[in-house]
Amino acid sequence: MRPRFVDWAITSRCNLRCGHCLAEREGELPPELLPRLAGEVVDLGPDWVILEGGEPLLREDLPRLLGEMENLDLYLITNGSVLNGRLAGELAERGVRVVFSLDGVSREVYEGTKEGASFQALRRGVEEARREGIFHGVTVVLSRRNLHQLEGMIEFVQREGGRFVTFIPLQAREGGVDPYYRAYGLSPSEHLQALRRIYGRDWGVEVYYDAPFLWAFAEREGISLPGGRSGITIPEVRGCACGSTLYLAADGRVLPCMFSPSPLVLSRYPQRSLREAWEGIRGSELIRRFKSREGREPPCSSCPHFSHCFGCMARVMRVQGRLSAPDPECPFGQAKVPG
Repeated sequence: MRPRFVDWAITSRCNLRCGHCLAEREGELPPELLPRLAGEVVDLGPDWVILEGGEPLLREDLPRLLGEMENLDLYLITNGSVLNGRLAGELAERGVRVVFSLDGVSREVYEGTKEGASFQALRRGVEEARREGIFHGVTVVLSRRNLHQLEGMIEFVQREGGRFVTFIPLQAREGGVDPYYRAYGLSPSEHLQALRRIYGRDWGVEVYYDAPFLWAFAEREGISLPGGRSGITIPEVRGCACGSTLYLAADGRVLPCMFSPSPLVLSRYPQRSLREAWEGIRGSELIRRFKSREGREPPCSSCPHFSHCFGCMARVMRVQGRLSAPDPECPFGQAKVPG
């Protein structure tokens, strides 16, 4: 079985500072290793590849790396601040679809979450991508800072001709529940409110809520979820996607997903090849235990939705400190079987 997608943080460098960013700013693989690594990504044959960072457009060797993967379905996540016409044209020539990190649709909210950011620069970047036909959509780190703009962010993408919005609930930092997460992380009731606001109407663009309890929500409220894929999500894989994807950090660590803390490192590149890393993910006892009822505590272990949810592996570890614990943000932990 091949990975549904490979999520590769190709740099730890970034020109902005985000209060919610979990990326580590130190340590990158030597640049001479990256073409070989790109070839190993190709050999794995993933359905698609996500390139992110840091800020991937800061890499001077980005065109070469894209060329190494030219036959793959490529998506690039950017903050948009340095995306000019020349770069947009190069990405278009490579067939790369661009996804913007959008955490607000007003200057105050957007720049309040990203130190050094310019909402005007983001708008210019979106316009350049739209002009080249490569504006695919946005990801939104959803928190109490921008929850009131939820509808506005979907409408922004719709107006600009994008195809999808992925809402990613704010994650805690490694090593405990940090003050930013305490202040702005969503509660179970706020998750439920957001889900109802999103899926209570037809937007004309694909909207995806990146939380494993999405399918429990759809089942309980009789909502049909989009059947297609957005390019950076796999809605047909129900619940936590750990074990179905491969995340490669800029320093070579292989983790279950981009939000996984260091205790969940499964292997390192180049000590193990990417194929060996993928085989390790597929056979991971750690992931198997997380996705088994006997390895979990209530209410997850007794939840009727467990088999298509599991909770968020990264959040459970970051907030609870042990993988046997329940997901602290799930709004359905005490739910009875629907109907």
